Amino acid sequence: MTKVDESLRRHFLKVVAEQLDHVATEQGLDLDHTIRDHVRRALARVAVRRALQLCHILSIEGREYRQCLPAPAA
Repeated sequence: MTKVDESLRRHFLKVVAEQLDHVATEQGLDLDHTIRDHVRRALARVAVRRALQLCHILSIEGREYRQCLPAPAA
C-alpha cells in the first residue's frame, strides 16, 4: 500500500475545493446550505475528476479537462 504525503493530500483537497467552486459557478449555483445533496454530490464528482487530472493523478483519454486561463488584459 502506498502512503500519501500529507502535503500532497492537502494540495489535492485544495484543488478539489477550488474545482468545486468553479463547477458550481459554471452551473450558475451557489454552494450554500440551500443546495440539494444530490446536486452537491454531482458537482463534487466533476470537481474530483478535474482535480485528479490537474494533479496528474489520473488521465482520462478523450475527455481531459483543461483549465482555461483568463485572457491577458489589453
